[in-house]
Amino acid sequence: MDRIKECLHSNGIFNYGLIRPEIIECGKEFLEPYKNSKEYSEFAERDLNKRFNPEEILVGTKSILVVLFPYKMKAHIEYNDSYGVASFAEGLDYHKKNREILKELAEKLELELNESKGYGIHIDNGPMVDRYMAYSAGLGWYGKNCLLINGELGSSFTIGSLFMKKKFNSEDYCNKTIIDGCGECRLCIKACPNGAIGDGYKIDSNLCLSERMQSKREIPYDIREKIIGGAYGCDICQEACPYNCVAIKPLACRHNIFKDLNLGKKSFTLKYGSTAFAWRGHSVYKRNLLILLGNRFKSTGDSKSFEAAFDLAASNSYMVATHAWWAMLRIDNIRAALWINGKSKVEKDDLRLAEMEKLLSHYCDEK
Repeated sequence: MDRIKECLHSNGIFNYGLIRPEIIECGKEFLEPYKNSKEYSEFAERDLNKRFNPEEILVGTKSILVVLFPYKMKAHIEYNDSYGVASFAEGLDYHKKNREILKELAEKLELELNESKGYGIHIDNGPMVDRYMAYSAGLGWYGKNCLLINGELGSSFTIGSLFMKKKFNSEDYCNKTIIDGCGECRLCIKACPNGAIGDGYKIDSNLCLSERMQSKREIPYDIREKIIGGAYGCDICQEACPYNCVAIKPLACRHNIFKDLNLGKKSFTLKYGSTAFAWRGHSVYKRNLLILLGNRFKSTGDSKSFEAAFDLAASNSYMVATHAWWAMLRIDNIRAALWINGKSKVEKDDLRLAEMEKLLSHYCDEK
């Protein structure tokens, strides 16, 4: 363990734990009742045998080192034309950055030298249940918002794991978990703007703004209207958590809505390709920016913001075009309705025509 400690500490990492692979199986019973529910995340593997089977990552796993990679929580100071992203997605993609740290550790442990395929790395992009592995490693407890909370880091960390065929001394493995540290606190539940966090440690992925902004599924109008903070992810429940509050620092938003709405696919990749939020693609990101635009400039009639949405109204992307119409209606209802009515008379695409009618009915019909 000395080499593990030396490597991780040199990278500013001080929260990690070693577990035996068989301990993971115990977590399956907690997810079993939810795997077929509508609340279950679309990004999570539904086959629980894969989610709790270390052999999916490395055949012959004997030990798993679970590591918490800290990041700084940043409460964004927003202006009308600026926006941020969730704190975990700031800077270089944590998948790439943390993978390199674990790869460096594997080399120092001489795992590759000992045998072929002597290790496997899992960082939030495979079937395994990262939070349960971290819980099993004694690194935190489940908060009411279903995030793992560490007494030192709060929930401002990502999780990575090194799967090894190597065995360690029995005293090196974690043999206890941490009890609930939330008590009667319900601040995260109260803070969620869309009521996604329920009692009993449940979260409805259909209502979670972070989940919806990453999904390519249609976002209902009422949920769109609550997206006002950023273009990717959501920190609201984390910002409300007392374990995070001491570490949060105000930061002026670094991105500009108008400039980024003008990015083509190539420009988007050049500017943001190294970030954690680029993986969902150009169209999803523009959709999210259009939602921000419509909400930031709601009912203002602002010409600049209306024109920014209008410029994308004829996009080849159905997702981008329909959200441009939505943003136009939010900014200048009368002007947008006139354009959409006129466009609907010549529109040939049945899907687009149906969305035009739906938008006009929802935002323009007298109640």
